Amino acid sequence: VKAAKDTGVARIILHSSVGVGASRAVYPAERWPAMANLMRAKESAERDLIDSGLRYVIIRNAILRNLPAGQQDLAVLVPGETAYGVVSRAGLGRLTRECIESTECDNRIFHAVDPDMQPPERPR
Repeated sequence: VKAAKDTGVARIILHSSVGVGASRAVYPAERWPAMANLMRAKESAERDLIDSGLRYVIIRNAILRNLPAGQQDLAVLVPGETAYGVVSRAGLGRLTRECIESTECDNRIFHAVDPDMQPPERPR
């Protein structure tokens, strides 16, 4: 963030994770102990970016997978911090490109999900 400000970068798009900030409420509790340090680091990065004064877009994902052969990409950006699901790499790339090409994403946090992609079953 500091280097971006020092060199005149006007906007940063940050890929982060569901489980950061208020989205911890939708993150699987059984996964938290293994991921806590990473999530805290990502939360610090998000906070630094938001507090920097730069225009930003934060796109979080929970489960990132390849799009199954023959399946259409239906990924969407869900505003706020309560969506949890799967998104394909192709879908995440497309959504990122759309935010690059538009200012409508600026200064917002989104969760990327594809409603047609099913998450793996959680352990019982």
